[in-house]
Amino acid sequence: MRSRLTLFVAATLIGGALGALWNWPIFGRMYKGFIALFVDPTAPLGAASAAILIAFVMGVPRICVP
Repeated sequence: MRSRLTLFVAATLIGGALGALWNWPIFGRMYKGFIALFVDPTAPLGAASAAILIAFVMGVPRICVP
């Protein structure tokens, strides 16, 4: 039981630290690199509806797949 508590506390502290440091440039580059794995960052979006469609398609598996 103690190892679970230690793991939870460590995960909470690390998550809080990463949340506080989110605006640093290195995290911005990491985020853009992650997005580039799935979408070409130079591809123009024709309209706002295309952006909404992409967001919906990326979000549906996250919500629907357990």
